[in-house]
Amino acid sequence: MRAITLMPGAFTEVLADPALDCVALFNHNMDMVLARTTAKSLQLSQDDRGLFCDFEMPDTTAARDLMANIEAGNVHQMSFSFSVAFDGDSWEYEDTTIRRIIKVKRLYDVSPVTSPAYKD
Repeated sequence: MRAITLMPGAFTEVLADPALDCVALFNHNMDMVLARTTAKSLQLSQDDRGLFCDFEMPDTTAARDLMANIEAGNVHQMSFSFSVAFDGDSWEYEDTTIRRIIKVKRLYDVSPVTSPAYKD
């Protein structure tokens, strides 16, 4: 069994970077752009639980379709893609392999998804 935990503060440096260019996508699909930090249409922050994103759906066919699926309960989970900084994680091996993410190097996207890699 394998577990991944993002530690509090893992996003501190990446969110403070003025050059951060993160997009909100549907299902991590670059053809389904919903918002972007550099366009000021996507706001990101972190709290004790983890990464928080806030954006308004654009007036596009893809976004309207996605909203209909969210309202119907068909899409109700989130995901994000990132890379870990050098020495930005630790591993523990016992009955379960635990990877702790201490520092995120780059945040690529946040995405409403139909099937996240991790349910938590």
